[in-house]
Amino acid sequence: MRNALLYDARKQAGLTIAEASKGIGISTASLDSYELVHRCPSPPLQQKICAFYRSLGISLEESAVFPLEFRDYCAIRKDGVSEDDILSQAVPLYRCPERMLPRVYNHAEALLYRQDLETDIKEALSLLTQQQRMVLGLYFGIGDQAHSLDEISSIFSLTRERIRQIKEVAIKTLRRKSKSRELLRSYLAGEDSIG
Repeated sequence: MRNALLYDARKQAGLTIAEASKGIGISTASLDSYELVHRCPSPPLQQKICAFYRSLGISLEESAVFPLEFRDYCAIRKDGVSEDDILSQAVPLYRCPERMLPRVYNHAEALLYRQDLETDIKEALSLLTQQQRMVLGLYFGIGDQAHSLDEISSIFSLTRERIRQIKEVAIKTLRRKSKSRELLRSYLAGEDSIG
């Protein structure tokens, strides 16, 4: 598990973990543990970390980088629940056996998993044209509720059949790309049940 905002800010600044920790004034091990969400810094240290990145022109807000859910996750780890304990209770997700989630997980883990999944979906959808992305997004309810072909056709001022064709071409494109095939299998498998 990784604090994506903190990690991405360091990468955007082009700094190694040693350079960033030196600039902030903390140990490399501490910054590494904050990036990996093994520990959560105190509020004054959160301000110091975010102020360092802001001084480099990277906008970071403490509440976004260190949400309450991270503190909850760190508290659970501190109380002796290890990642191995969590993974020992893992069960495969429906139609997606390569991804595992624990049966009981806290809000921070769910938030991070959702962020990872959204990133993966955006990467896969980047293979499509803008119109194809919009049609699939509306049809499958990505980021919103799912819409029928008729509803989408009225949005685009196209016929229902043309929207269906755009959707089918987009799905075929995603199926041909090996990187997106496994990633979007759960969305594509249920395509006939929606709309």
